[in-house]
Amino acid sequence: MQAETELIRLDKITKNYRIGHEWFPALNGISHVIERGEFVAIMGPSGSGKSTLMSILGCLDGPTAGDYFLNGKKVSDLSENQRTEIRNREIGFVFQAFNLIPRTTTLENIELPMLYGNVRKKIARAKALEKLELVGLADKKNNRTNQISGGEMQRVAIARALANDPPLILADEPTGNLDTKRSNEIMDFIRMLNREKGITVIIVTHEPDIGGYAQRRIHMRDGLIEREN
Repeated sequence: MQAETELIRLDKITKNYRIGHEWFPALNGISHVIERGEFVAIMGPSGSGKSTLMSILGCLDGPTAGDYFLNGKKVSDLSENQRTEIRNREIGFVFQAFNLIPRTTTLENIELPMLYGNVRKKIARAKALEKLELVGLADKKNNRTNQISGGEMQRVAIARALANDPPLILADEPTGNLDTKRSNEIMDFIRMLNREKGITVIIVTHEPDIGGYAQRRIHMRDGLIEREN
């Protein structure tokens, strides 16, 4: 039985990809636990498996073998539709490229996850404004995404990730397109969400200074966890 303090449990997770007639292992039997409220960085060189692991954690892909438990539920056996529901309800995503929808306002971008989840328009609008205020951009609610800076776009992306109040935020190279000052601002904000709101945060990064914001760092190599500190 899963302990109440666990948000994530990985049990011998393997992921293989077929290229031509050959199979290539991306993950080689990873077992790990992440507790509720942790801030964890997944680090490693290109090809180490960290992005594949993030895809499985985010229910964007399933393992070839092994079991993945999220919030006490075994998600590794679920259908694509069931994984989509979990993604929308329990996981917020923050990407390097922001992934905002162009030609729409910041407020409309934040509303989208709620509208996909059949939240009424009026309630979604009120919650979107609340999240925009949380990231300090309420005055930009009517701005289109091409009218704000890169740092502001990432704040909007974080607000969108928080729209459905998920217990887990997954951030894939969240500062990769930002300069040092904006990177530090974004990471300070993400750390605040973890410390003050109790949100579990997992980031993928190859930058040691960004990884330094996390409480714990998982270092990967060749599809395995090499060490942690």
